[in-house]
Amino acid sequence: CMYLNKYNMHEIRSTDREIRGERKDEESMEWRKKLSTMAGIFLALLTLGLIWTGQTEIMAAQIETGTLIVQLDEMGTPRDNVGFTAYFVGGMNDNGQWKLIESLQDTGVDLDGLVYAEEWDAAALKLAHAADFTKLTASTGQTNAEGTMTLANLPAGMYLVVQDSGADTYGTVSPFLAGIPYLENGEWKTELTAHPKAEIP
Repeated sequence: CMYLNKYNMHEIRSTDREIRGERKDEESMEWRKKLSTMAGIFLALLTLGLIWTGQTEIMAAQIETGTLIVQLDEMGTPRDNVGFTAYFVGGMNDNGQWKLIESLQDTGVDLDGLVYAEEWDAAALKLAHAADFTKLTASTGQTNAEGTMTLANLPAGMYLVVQDSGADTYGTVSPFLAGIPYLENGEWKTELTAHPKAEIP
């Protein structure tokens, strides 16, 4: 049997410390590898997100035309022959942001900053009162018996839709904004159906 004295006990303790130190170094290396891997995954996801955002903006910029459908709700009044005009009031820049046309920029309306329904309604009313309609590009139409009006092949852009006729029969429809294309679940859509607010005459 081996005789243990203070000298070889010291050697054993030193060896034990060295083993524990090696284990700590190995654990530290493992953590550094894990952190490095996680950082790489994060950067990859971030890069993919930036690429996807850029692709989304490019796709929006490539869309040239779309369709606006106005669908009147049933209020117990005739829904046919209600006239509307869609005025072009803004477009989308290369960054996928809505911008007013130059003649309306002094209204202070920020199309790209609109989020809530009441903000969209307020912006539409403000533009309707400020716009010189004679100087705006416009598309007109009337509803059928089901209260549907379709404006096809509209140039991509933001439109201020204003009622022209039918207020005394169907009811008064509030001006509203409609943007083509619009983003839904990460995909740009080119056909927009609007259900505008109205009051019975």
